[in-house]
Amino acid sequence: MLTKAKTITLFVLVMLLISSQSNGQNPYVYERGTCWLTDAYDLITSDDPSTFENLAYVNEANAQMWDREANNDQGAWVTPLSWIYQLTYEDGITSKIRVRQLGFTKTEADSLAARYGYQMGQLPACLRRGTELINIMRGDALYGGNIWNHSIDITIGKTSELYHRTGNMEEILFHEATHASLDYLYRENWNDYSNEDPRYISKYASDNPDREDISESFLLTAGLTFRAERIPSLADRILSNLANRMKYLEILSLDMYPFTDNMEEEDSEKVSAPVEALDYYRLTCSWLGAEKSLTVINNQVQMTTSSNSASQQWKLEPLSEGYYRLTNKLKGVGYSLDVINDHMANKLQLASSGDYTGQFWKLEALEDGYYRLTTMFQGEGKSLDVINDGQNDKLHLAPSGNYSGQLWKLIRIK
Repeated sequence: MLTKAKTITLFVLVMLLISSQSNGQNPYVYERGTCWLTDAYDLITSDDPSTFENLAYVNEANAQMWDREANNDQGAWVTPLSWIYQLTYEDGITSKIRVRQLGFTKTEADSLAARYGYQMGQLPACLRRGTELINIMRGDALYGGNIWNHSIDITIGKTSELYHRTGNMEEILFHEATHASLDYLYRENWNDYSNEDPRYISKYASDNPDREDISESFLLTAGLTFRAERIPSLADRILSNLANRMKYLEILSLDMYPFTDNMEEEDSEKVSAPVEALDYYRLTCSWLGAEKSLTVINNQVQMTTSSNSASQQWKLEPLSEGYYRLTNKLKGVGYSLDVINDHMANKLQLASSGDYTGQFWKLEALEDGYYRLTTMFQGEGKSLDVINDGQNDKLHLAPSGNYSGQLWKLIRIK
């Protein structure tokens, strides 16, 4: 019979054993933040392209920004007199750069705005579009990012010198711009996917799951998706621990230009000959041009910004009588593009693949390499069409006609 003392001792030993097992399997992969993984320092280099197009001085004005060294290093909102610049990227995205006047000459401010404008131009469009304000000030605090007013804060001092010296300045900017642009995802479906992954990618993310997980994860998942050859030593751990996070980011079809060169013409091939059953294709239409592609989002289809996301990659499986089955790389061959069999019979979805006439698609070759897509279910009288509703991203089957929203181009993905 166990005495009370022995029972307590046994309980302590069990708890120590559980604790040691837990510590042996950390809830995170890397001790350091992902911006500080030396094997990832070349995800963006000074030789990579920048979308920086123009920097124009606007005026001087008081600009609200977060000063991390104010309030005894607790941080506070301040509105210092600043030089304001308009930053324009080649894809039409714009941002404001505000250089706090304290500690700088106007010439120094011009140089800093141009330097950081160029480096910001190396980031993906989804981050540049979400980073509306770039604040530059004298100080030694860490850089920061804020979703509240879509801003990032850059301090010129010991911290900036460190980032330039170690060579991870671009990765730091990527991280902070992710805060400014994508932290809203915490309020949406991020946790539904992150909770399915076994671990956080870093201790920093694990310690701050509702603040740092997205920024810590996005840098490496984007790197593995678009520049995998630069981080071969990190690939296995990223895949085994962030697969569901990667899936969610892929579903979002974020605009990654110029981080990826998938928009370059040499990386794709316009198809005018019969499709190859083993290839994947992006589908664009004459009306919206190459900038928008047919995309799967939660088993629905719509037009979103073109990328090399798996959600935009379609395989056409030849069926009988000249028809094809359209499946998507993200969802796999178990789901096919289908017409919903309701009283309207014009809505589209991805549904379980089967021998259904709404999943039998015919490609009618037209001029200039375009195709009309019709189904066995509705016949040639109705075609795949983009709804002209002002948003111009939804699809349906509509009466066939000479409409640019019904003229589809297949672009083979090499």
